[in-house]
Amino acid sequence: MSISGNLSDSSSGHCVTLAYLQSAGFALLTAGLALINAAVILGNILVVLAACTSTKLQGALTSTFVVSLAVSDLLLGLGVLPFSITHQVLLKHWVFSSWWCQIWLALDVWTCTASILNLVIISLDRYISLRHPLKYPNLMDRKRARLLVAGVWALACAISLPTLLKLLLQTDADENDSLRRSTWLEQDKRTANESVGDCLQLGPTCTIAHSTPGYIVYSALGSFFLPFLIMTYFYAHIFAAVHRTLKAGRRGAAENGQLRIHRGGGGGGGGGTASGVGGSGSGCGRGETLLSAPTGSGAVPRQASWTTLAATAATRRAAQFTSGGRYGRELKAARMLAIICITFVGCWAPFFSVYLYGAVCPDCISALAFDICFWLGYVNSALNPLIYALFSADYRRAFKTLILRRRRRQYDTIGTLARRGLHGMGALAGARRDQLNQG
Repeated sequence: MSISGNLSDSSSGHCVTLAYLQSAGFALLTAGLALINAAVILGNILVVLAACTSTKLQGALTSTFVVSLAVSDLLLGLGVLPFSITHQVLLKHWVFSSWWCQIWLALDVWTCTASILNLVIISLDRYISLRHPLKYPNLMDRKRARLLVAGVWALACAISLPTLLKLLLQTDADENDSLRRSTWLEQDKRTANESVGDCLQLGPTCTIAHSTPGYIVYSALGSFFLPFLIMTYFYAHIFAAVHRTLKAGRRGAAENGQLRIHRGGGGGGGGGTASGVGGSGSGCGRGETLLSAPTGSGAVPRQASWTTLAATAATRRAAQFTSGGRYGRELKAARMLAIICITFVGCWAPFFSVYLYGAVCPDCISALAFDICFWLGYVNSALNPLIYALFSADYRRAFKTLILRRRRRQYDTIGTLARRGLHGMGALAGARRDQLNQG
């Protein structure tokens, strides 16, 4: 993510030659970056369509935040990445206008920061859902969810505002000078080759080289480090609560098993007492018999019935912590979102570390290391839809429905055309027979 920047002299970019533009390296680099862009666009379109068409996903509040995350990544793929690819494959030469350089940088900041802040409110939603499940419907409703999403986009806009203000405050002289330097200087290839050798003069470079250290610290803290600390706090508490609750559930299941053995579940045989305390028969089977068809003695069957009821309640409480219970579903959702956040940290931490370190020592970071960290951050926007497909059964089911529905429509269209064609051919054959019979 480019944070701030302006146009600098074209000499700061590397030499672009015709041989480079015709090389296999140029083609492979362009194809690889275009593949990342296509994955970002198609994957996040699929997430938005799945959340808007699936009834189950529409009823989940978390889908509101997931759609906001997908929209931010989609805007990144549509409005930022195509120009980032052009800038990268032309070796940091900016061939567009100077004002679009500033807008491109502002869009970059806005969409990437919105994507990161959406992950923060997703972690907040999971935190409230798992730590306060009974209060969750009152603490988080549709209105509050939409307010949180609006706040995320507003805060992201505020972080990207300095770049837009720089564009608005730019003087006419500066703009004309930038526009003049950003136009193609190669009017005649022969003149260009004579003046600068084999290098094509493609214009200046749109870089972050002239950002002030204060803005670098401000943008890095607001876009990554503070959100990272907040998400770490939420997920540390979430998984601590999950660990404690699952441990309590396993302890309850173990105590339930010990209770069943103590009450007479230890073996076959017959002739034990009705209470099952000292009998050798199956305590579970005896309890079920007493509950379904009580015998004449009142106190003993009642004692066995209450024992069985207590054991059944403990079993049901333990079942809440399996994959089939509500808590199990919440745990799966929290696990998926935790993987999203871990992926986010792995993709963005290298760039922001390099970016912040560059404010202290601008010459200590190699161009190759910066480019790798730069594009690793963009890869995060392509990985989120893959995580949904791998770890969320609801999204996986919705993806399959969308894809299969589209295929069915294609097959139906082909079948309809085929039937119409056969019907037309039959009509023509019938008309031909009628003409022959009349003749």
